[in-house]
Amino acid sequence: MFYFFLAILPGILIIVYFYKRDRLEPEPKWMIVKTFFLGILASSAALFFNSLFGGIFQNNLLIGAVLIAPIVEESCKFYSVKYFRFKDKHFTEPMDGIVYGVTVAVGFAVMENLNYVYRALQEGHVYYTLIIRGFLSVPAHALFAVIWGYALGMYKFGKKDENFVKNSLIQAMIFHSAFNAIAVLVNPIWDIFYLALLSVYLWYIADKDIRSAIKNSPYQNDFDEEK
Repeated sequence: MFYFFLAILPGILIIVYFYKRDRLEPEPKWMIVKTFFLGILASSAALFFNSLFGGIFQNNLLIGAVLIAPIVEESCKFYSVKYFRFKDKHFTEPMDGIVYGVTVAVGFAVMENLNYVYRALQEGHVYYTLIIRGFLSVPAHALFAVIWGYALGMYKFGKKDENFVKNSLIQAMIFHSAFNAIAVLVNPIWDIFYLALLSVYLWYIADKDIRSAIKNSPYQNDFDEEK
């Protein structure tokens, strides 16, 4: 049970971080919990489609990891937010697109992480798996979601450009593909280094998008007046 707790903990900390950044009009906590479980459902849908398309390509590891998984997984997360949160009355500012996107992504990643940790326990490399996935893979899922979550939020509150949303989703898929390609193709001695570099850049993008989302919030003026 301790190992499974460690598999869940990084995701919870990530949600808390992004929730704290939503300082103008935070989401109800019960909506965050529901959205987390929505991410778990999205992971089940992705598992089905990954298996379906993986079978078409005879379960080729490279094609599955670099092509199929990024498209399927980012699509499942994106459409979970678009169809089940975008029109919700609690989606009231651009930052909410990021918060809901990250929360769905973390629910997705935690479910995936539990599966990896269970397998690692059987194979005897659980600590390596916990470190790699806890510090790199789980945060990466959240950071991919920031890109299209920000676009959804901006689309709803001002920037009515469908191409911006589509391009942001594609951008997230490309980053996801690059992350998986490094993990699959690069020598294990170097893959952590390159994954860490990519993660730093993704954190930079996330911070920039958060600042922009807050700046464009309809609650920004009210917050400034209260200070």
